[in-house]
Amino acid sequence: MRIHGFGLILILVAGGCTDANPDAIPQPDAAGARDLSGTVPPDLIVLNHDLPPASCGAAGQPCCMGAMCSGPNVVCGGDGLCANCGNAGNPCCANNTCTGMGTSCNGGLCTVCGDVGQACCAGRLCTLKTAVCTGNNPGVCSTCGGQNQVCCAGNVCDGGGCCAGNNCTGSGMMCPNGLGACANGSCGNCGGAGQSCCNGNLCTSGNTFCNNNVCSPCGSAGQPCCGGKICTAMGTLC
Repeated sequence: MRIHGFGLILILVAGGCTDANPDAIPQPDAAGARDLSGTVPPDLIVLNHDLPPASCGAAGQPCCMGAMCSGPNVVCGGDGLCANCGNAGNPCCANNTCTGMGTSCNGGLCTVCGDVGQACCAGRLCTLKTAVCTGNNPGVCSTCGGQNQVCCAGNVCDGGGCCAGNNCTGSGMMCPNGLGACANGSCGNCGGAGQSCCNGNLCTSGNTFCNNNVCSPCGSAGQPCCGGKICTAMGTLC
């Protein structure tokens, strides 16, 4: 009886594995042999960097494969994270674009543009009629229209001044190159609307251009564009 009892104890110990713990004993492989090494075959190893992040593409999340971000106005930053773009102080969005009102892409960063002393907006535009884009790209918006200041868009100068050589001559002052005194946009007897062009090609009155040696209106709806392909009337484009 003792022998049989001992044998029963061995059988119970050997049968200690149940369906609740099927991995306690290594299972046979397809050839009937048991893998006791405890290692995973190399062909079954999947490296983590071959898999995309569990969540990616939105602002604050890792960039998806190919440095892509899926959220609106989001771009993949140099740190591998998706960041908001387009507004002032944010990185520029795709194709160097900015979406914030009055912003422009300068050096990869969206900055406020268009006001006096600020960078020019895209297309060398300024938001104020009394400012014009000056200097090399992207340019700076500078005050225009006053005495000895650059002419505003459409060759406009303040108070009936004259635009000659892209600089404004105040009304009552002498225009350069012996053209006579400035009065209501004309230098002497030339350059004003309906007058002959000065020196055969120059109009000194605002919103005029030289057309067959006559200074003709430009810049408003239905009129030719002024010099530099500029329209000056509100809501018009060249």
